[in-house]
Parts: sequence; C-alpha cells; structure tokens
Amino acid sequence: MSQKKEPQLSPEETLRQEIERVVKSSEEYGREHSGDSGRAAAILIAADFENVLQAKIEDEFVKLNREDRDTLFDGHGALSTFSAKIEIGYALGLYGRKTRNRLRVAKNIRDDFAHAAEPLDFDASSISNHCKKLEPNSANNSDDPRERYSCYLGEVKYHLEHASAANAIPDRHNLPPLP
Repeated sequence: MSQKKEPQLSPEETLRQEIERVVKSSEEYGREHSGDSGRAAAILIAADFENVLQAKIEDEFVKLNREDRDTLFDGHGALSTFSAKIEIGYALGLYGRKTRNRLRVAKNIRDDFAHAAEPLDFDASSISNHCKKLEPNSANNSDDPRERYSCYLGEVKYHLEHASAANAIPDRHNLPPLP
C-alpha cells in the first residue's frame, strides 16, 4: 500500500507559512504575558526581539568571554541599549536602512509605553500613528496597531534568526535581505 505524498510547497510558500507561524508565536507571547495590557505587550514583544537581535550581533563578533560580553551589553556598556543594538545591527549589515528606520519607530513605541506616567494603549493616537509606519510583509498587514507592531517585530525577528543559516545552506529558503 503506497502512501499519498503531500504536495511540495514552493520555497516562497514555505517561507510565508513560517513567517506567519513566527508572527503568531510573537503575538501569543505578547498576549500570554500581558493580558489586556498594551503596555506589557509592547515592552515584552520588544524585549523578546531585542534578545534575538543581541544574539545575532554577538554571532558577528569574536568569541567573547562572559566579562567582555557583560562589559559591552550590560549596565552602561556601549551596546546596552536597544537603540545601540539597532544601530550596530545596521552597521553589521544585518538589515538595511528601511528596516533600521522602522526599528527606531518600534523602539520609540516601546519607550513611549515604558515611560508613560498615564495608562497608554495601542489605540492612543500617538502610538497608532507610529504603528502605521511599520509595514509587515506578511499577508497579515492589519490596520490594528498592536497587531502591526507585533507582526513587524515578529517578521524581522524571523529574518534575523534564519537569514544567515538559510543563505549558507543550499536548497533552503533564499530569504531576501531586509530592506
């Protein structure tokens, strides 16, 4: 008895499905850890992204011992801030100018939530207007500001996690470089 083979997906379709999976995972992460709080979601989603960005930056450096790593990334280290990591990621060629500029917007959204003295949500006009500047590439290009924020950082996170490995291994997805 022969088994029926599943149709082979094109690399583009496989990539699209994987990006959607990562985006949903990022959204679930934000919801799971935030309840209904936009502030918590914004901060947690950005922190998750920042951790991946830092790991990718570290991959580009010589092997650092713990002390040297902490000197760079902790406290008042040169790469201790989200902003510094965004800039060095661009300088290392991890993404292009458009992505860097949009990551600056995402950082500003995160900062607005983190430093607001009053309750703040994604529906606030200042946040909503910033979120309109984020343009996720997935089919999930929602008008919902929280979803746009989550989708955009989820997609860039996916590219950071997979781009170099995908481009180094023949016959894997050829991920286009982030603009």
